[in-house]
Amino acid sequence: MILYVRCDVTGKGDVDNVFLDLKELAQGTDAESIYNSLREALRDAGFDDEFLFINLISIATDGASVLTGKNSGVIARLKQDFPKIQSIHCLCHRLELAVHDSLKLVAGCNHFEIFVSKLYTLYNQSAKNVRLLEEAAAELNMQLLKIGQIFTIRWVSSSFRTVKAVWNNYPALASHFKVASEDPSRNDTERKKFLGLHKQLSNAGFVADLACMKDMLRELQALSLRLQQRDIDIVSANCQIQQCIDVLSAMKECGGKSAQKAEERITQGLFKGLELVESSGKIKRGQFYQSVIDNLKKRMPESDLNDVVVTVQTQGGGREGEKETQELQNDVVTVQTQGGGRGSEKETQELQNDVVTVQTQGGGRGSEKETQELQMRLQDQYPFPQASSQLKERESQGPRARQPTRRAEVKRQKYQYKKRSRTMKAAQMRRKQLWTVNVRDKVRLRHRMPQILSHL
Repeated sequence: MILYVRCDVTGKGDVDNVFLDLKELAQGTDAESIYNSLREALRDAGFDDEFLFINLISIATDGASVLTGKNSGVIARLKQDFPKIQSIHCLCHRLELAVHDSLKLVAGCNHFEIFVSKLYTLYNQSAKNVRLLEEAAAELNMQLLKIGQIFTIRWVSSSFRTVKAVWNNYPALASHFKVASEDPSRNDTERKKFLGLHKQLSNAGFVADLACMKDMLRELQALSLRLQQRDIDIVSANCQIQQCIDVLSAMKECGGKSAQKAEERITQGLFKGLELVESSGKIKRGQFYQSVIDNLKKRMPESDLNDVVVTVQTQGGGREGEKETQELQNDVVTVQTQGGGRGSEKETQELQNDVVTVQTQGGGRGSEKETQELQMRLQDQYPFPQASSQLKERESQGPRARQPTRRAEVKRQKYQYKKRSRTMKAAQMRRKQLWTVNVRDKVRLRHRMPQILSHL
């Protein structure tokens, strides 16, 4: 189990993710074992119950039932100890779940996924097919992109790269399939398989489905990457989600860039030099886009995110004071009004009033002393935590030496990696030179062997 703490280490308002611990779940992976391991890791880091009750605001996990179970999950057990803690289901995981829900509802997506999976299997399990595809690409003077798996356990960015690779490699794939279907060295089964792949690739409906999927995954990939940024917060994430929904709503009517380009080529009957056979796509664009939009709203409802924003800001230590409350109010209102058409002036005013009301009534949780204690404890653990015995030993020794910063540690690791790489390259060059010398000597000896035997 990997634990990170998101906090303000410097005390200047710069929130960062700090690695806390890597805990082995030796007792099991049930809710009780995970909960006990989590509490043990926090205690080893020096976070007692009193400190956590004041400063622990929220916990973010994936959607596994052992973590988010309503009655006996890890979060439910934490809320028994810390009633004010807020739980957040990882937004990137929610995005993946929304995409998979949409794929199940739209039947045409299944046919597209099966065809792309066939391409992955064809080139992942045969070096010969890879070589022939590279030769076809060389004849067309084009560079290939790697075709990977689609809609697997990886992020949606991986699926977009695969669809983009199929779009880019389209001429080389068509050439390879045509040559392989006419290759007399292959048996009838293989030739028929490549002939079927070529027919499906030259289908105008497949080109339309490929363009539709490429446009969709491009927007979802951009959203996924923005949600993975280190400096993202709930307010910004909510705005990014709403912007993506607005873009998809517009694309549902007129299509994206790839769809518009594909429609022009289909009208001409020629796509990247390959003649197309007229047919309709299996993926209904309007239904597919609407399904993704509905599942995004279902999996990531705007009301839930706003509730988390207001609650976390209320409990976030050290935010009291009329000036800081006004700054928070202005920041939230500015982000909300700029976030992709989120509301009218009336909604903005209501949000502003809600933030002011909660901030003035809730009261700040963290005093200056508590904030200073949090900073000191986190600085001691940054960038990597120490064992509890080492912490006690260092505490008994008086003031602690400053730990190296994360930037310095990364720089040192990069230097060591480059040094090892240079050493390995030098060793490889020496082995190559020795091998070349040995081969040269053997060749010379083979040529001189008749002369040596004649003297004998």
